[in-house]
Amino acid sequence: MDACHSPGSPDCSLAGAVGAALRRRAFELRRVERIGTGPALRTTPAGRRELRELLGIEVPV
Repeated sequence: MDACHSPGSPDCSLAGAVGAALRRRAFELRRVERIGTGPALRTTPAGRRELRELLGIEVPV
């Protein structure tokens, strides 16, 4: 799950590195889960609750 696949790739930017770290941590905490075998993710109930409580973000189900 390394975000930086090759030097100069857009995923090697700071935003890519931060996004990859946030994604890894969200998986560790079980705040997101995969939908099928592709790259799509969905938030878990705990993830939606924390986004609402900590950041004021409402995520539709």
